[in-house]
Amino acid sequence: MACSLTQGFPLNCKQGPGGIKNIFLTEQANLATFVASGGTVQTITLNSGKQFWQYSLRKATSEYTESVETNEANGSYYYKDDIKIVLYQLSANKWSEINLLAQNLLLVIVQDNLGNYWLTGTVNGAQLQTSTGKTGKAFGDLNGYDLAFLAEEPQPMFSVPAALMPALTS
Repeated sequence: MACSLTQGFPLNCKQGPGGIKNIFLTEQANLATFVASGGTVQTITLNSGKQFWQYSLRKATSEYTESVETNEANGSYYYKDDIKIVLYQLSANKWSEINLLAQNLLLVIVQDNLGNYWLTGTVNGAQLQTSTGKTGKAFGDLNGYDLAFLAEEPQPMFSVPAALMPALTS
């Protein structure tokens, strides 16, 4: 069979916190070059004058989940990347930017709390699925936005070396 397994995995040591620290977003149309090998980005450039925009997140509020979705009847599979973030404080400026996110196919880089960067949306783009702005009722409730992004891709998220990030965010 052409899909033979190649390795096993030992139990890893404990390594630190879950969650995500930042996400970086740009329009998928901004992607100029992309080369990956073995699940790691080797080269990525954006069109001239374009960049990824950083959204800083508070700890323990945001997450990304990747799942393999299979269909036995059709013999198909794909990767589903769900990214959920919280942005604090309602504002006209944030509302305007969220409106632009909703209109675009996106590339998304997630920085987890271990310092790793993960890229999705290179083939089909990620989309803003839902955005909910709310004030809450009690003084301790969220005043801000819950956003959920979805990417359905033929490969899992790609690891992005930290050394590539400065060129993508300026």
